[in-house]
Amino acid sequence: MEREIICEIRCLNCKKWFRSPIQFGDAESFFGSTLINNKAKCPFCKVMTGIDKENMRFDERREDGRATHTEGKDAV
Repeated sequence: MEREIICEIRCLNCKKWFRSPIQFGDAESFFGSTLINNKAKCPFCKVMTGIDKENMRFDERREDGRATHTEGKDAV
């Protein structure tokens, strides 16, 4: 089964989602990680925004469907 895993950040300034420069191989490593003092430049508003699990989502796309995981909750 082929799958694509994408981690995205929600800009704290403009609230748009964009691909994180920090990627994870699976949901377990995403939820088990500690992110401290990381920042990325939003491609939309060009403001540096914090990379924290509270404003990140882990999106896994598989041939049999899609699962989106965000800190503290899961959505399908």
